[in-house]
Amino acid sequence: MHSLRASRRGFTLIELLVVIAIIAILIALLLPAVQQAREAARRTQCKNNLKQVGLAMHNYESTYLMFPPPTTYNGINGAHGPTHWVRIMPYIDQGPLFQKVAPYTDAILTSWWMNSTSPGQVSANPPLWQLVDGFKPPMFRCPSSDLPETLNETNRGWYMVSSYVGIAGSSQHPTADPNGPGASICSGGGLFTGGNDGVKIAQVSDGTSNTMMVGEQSAMPPTGANLRIAQSASGLWMGGKNARVPMGPGTWSSTGAHNTGNTNTDMRNYGITTVRQSPNPSGTANFQNSNNCNTPLKSRHTGGVHGLLCDGSVRFISDNVNLPTLYNLSDRDDGNPLGEF
Repeated sequence: MHSLRASRRGFTLIELLVVIAIIAILIALLLPAVQQAREAARRTQCKNNLKQVGLAMHNYESTYLMFPPPTTYNGINGAHGPTHWVRIMPYIDQGPLFQKVAPYTDAILTSWWMNSTSPGQVSANPPLWQLVDGFKPPMFRCPSSDLPETLNETNRGWYMVSSYVGIAGSSQHPTADPNGPGASICSGGGLFTGGNDGVKIAQVSDGTSNTMMVGEQSAMPPTGANLRIAQSASGLWMGGKNARVPMGPGTWSSTGAHNTGNTNTDMRNYGITTVRQSPNPSGTANFQNSNNCNTPLKSRHTGGVHGLLCDGSVRFISDNVNLPTLYNLSDRDDGNPLGEF
């Protein structure tokens, strides 16, 4: 009798182990499906973010008859102006914040470099940096992003990193100036071309359905050594301070240097990029580095990145897209047939 009971206990333990093994196998099979479902939801949210951005851009254009400029520079003090993201705040349900920062949008008064010691930044009450410190509009964040949510300006707070970047054009456009920092190439052929003026729809002669205005830039590079995003520690708020628009070699800068004494030589990019490579490129070329002209389009979505077209639609652009097609998509007026993508 005792041995029979022991045999039954042993048989029960074997059954239990088999059940546990089956459950483990089922979990192993189910987990990838759950992860894929979650990523599909995150990818959909990212796409919806860009649709909201597109709607805001067009609402701005309806009001001002142009798309928002990527910065607002004033030659008196060489202050960094606000980005195009700041300009569309009233159209993304951030009107209360915009009303607070609107007095600071004139670069004569205040630099949007949050660590600036300009009189407007220091004497303003409250200081601009206090108004946007830690403020994170959710539509500027891809839920799949592995970038930090904020960057820190020493002693001045934390500022949101955007998952999206304005397209200045392609490196192959006739306006491209090759004198950018880190051997980068800066274009004036896209929707966000530098300078103080926004692009009008009439200037998008290739058609709004054939021109990309915003691309995704939401992932760390393979090495993680440099964020390679078109933002400074002031996050999505700070634009450039070069009032000129690239119109060929040497037209935006003759040196590519950061020179506070002559701001027309400052070619650092903030919030915009000139498309030079396919999405999610490998390597760590210097021209990819933060604030250089050619920070790459990157994402953690498998196989590509999202792109917002000027007609407000959002397309998923494959890592394997034909590079000339991507150039044509990035330029508003090259006259080239776009092709499939």
